[in-house]
Amino acid sequence: MKADVISVGARGPLGLSALQVTMCLRARKLEPRSTAFFDRRGQEIGMALSAGLGEKAYGFSRMLGLAAPALAEAAAALPEVFVASEQQPLPTIVCLPEEGRADDAPPLAERFVQSLATRSGVRLDLPRSSLVRLGQAGFGYALQRARDMLDSGVHAVCVGGVDSYYHPQVLKQLDAEYRLHAMGADAGFIPSEAAAFLVLARAKKSAARLGTIVDVEVAEELSVKAGGGDDDEPQPNIASAMTALLATIQQRTGHDYRWVITDFNGERHREREWDMASGRVLPNDTLHSKWVWDSGDVGAASGALFTTIFMQFQALQGAYAPTALLALHSEAGQRAVVALAGAGHD
Repeated sequence: MKADVISVGARGPLGLSALQVTMCLRARKLEPRSTAFFDRRGQEIGMALSAGLGEKAYGFSRMLGLAAPALAEAAAALPEVFVASEQQPLPTIVCLPEEGRADDAPPLAERFVQSLATRSGVRLDLPRSSLVRLGQAGFGYALQRARDMLDSGVHAVCVGGVDSYYHPQVLKQLDAEYRLHAMGADAGFIPSEAAAFLVLARAKKSAARLGTIVDVEVAEELSVKAGGGDDDEPQPNIASAMTALLATIQQRTGHDYRWVITDFNGERHREREWDMASGRVLPNDTLHSKWVWDSGDVGAASGALFTTIFMQFQALQGAYAPTALLALHSEAGQRAVVALAGAGHD
């Protein structure tokens, strides 16, 4: 892939900028709080909420409120040669929650990119912008689209993600499935929200870069879905897709990664799958960063947010290592692995 990260922007419960989010994650400042919603046991549902959005905004308006300032921050940090303008608008690929989730509504697909351009004030290339509705692993698919656009000669591409579980029907569904971290629930997660954007380019025009997206690969874990076998019975998830992705990326890059960042959120089935995949491919001393534990589960924003944090750590010279693998898992079975490197280590 080899695309340089020129600028980043982020917003979420940990901060109102990429730097704030990174430093508060490092300091473990996550503070979930009660919401106005109640679970089936009559307990207040808690989650990590961003400042400035209020508790009456959810769905389209909330995700737009998260995404617009994050995109504006990334655009404002661009070197002059990459600044979006009428002559050189910025194509943008946005990762959103999967279609069919309880908060899905027509405006999300029909008007999000146009509304994002208006709200952020960034000149976007609307005809070449698009959405990826695949959840956490959607970031990998978005990077592949960005790679193809850069290969075709596009000067720069913005890739980002936004998600929020703060929605009455989404929280109700998670509660019904015993997936919320709470008394009486088994291995649930802390719902959160965030947005993050990265501008990618082949940066020979500018020495200013935070790091590099070295490679990306995606696959689908078919065993996650019912009807995966010849007799239409669900097949056991033996982590075939993630195992293959981890092996492929390391073989293709020729690098043995000793730092891996995942979207592991504490759910037992996710832990089991990761243990199988990582145990087959990664050394025992590989450092595993579970940033969801310090940010809450941010869904479709996970890939963009964690890549942004990695790049900020590199810029601050506070990273655990100059390179890392980012492993992402979507609910429907999509999987992605992204190879990341700090500037000068690609």
